[in-house]
Amino acid sequence: MDETTNRKLGEYIFELAKGNIKALENIYLIMSKILYSVGNIFYVQRADIEDAIQDLLIELFYKAKKFRINKNACAWIVRIYENLIKNKLKYRRKEDDYLSEEVAKFRVESNVTDDKFLENHIFVNEIFSRLSKVEQQIIVYRYWCNCSLSEISTIFKRPKSTIESQLMKLEEKIKKF
Repeated sequence: MDETTNRKLGEYIFELAKGNIKALENIYLIMSKILYSVGNIFYVQRADIEDAIQDLLIELFYKAKKFRINKNACAWIVRIYENLIKNKLKYRRKEDDYLSEEVAKFRVESNVTDDKFLENHIFVNEIFSRLSKVEQQIIVYRYWCNCSLSEISTIFKRPKSTIESQLMKLEEKIKKF
């Protein structure tokens, strides 16, 4: 990034510190290619990169007042972005570790062998792949989250009777599988 662009970026950060939210758009326009390149180092999916960029823009809004005039604006933004991504990945790893511990506990408590567990897992995935997204959500809310029909009807903004009939049809559909 050339020095004039970097200086302009610093000016946008100062405008953001003063409360001008339009400056975020200008910062994004200048930095988008760099942010996507850095994001590709850490993430495979474009959606994860876009989420991280959105989080960065929010973070910039709060940290803009800490920017000093003699700093390299591009480097400052990239450092915040990298730290944000690393923290998200660290949290995701902790969450994955927790989930694998829960699965291990489930296996021990229910006395399930690995082969049987994998068979059931594959079977459930096969059934879910044949259902639409809405049907999957209804099943998850009803049986995994233990939501009542009225709660599900509120979530989907549909009458309770409609959800009830959909659930009955889904149960029949699953039995056929």
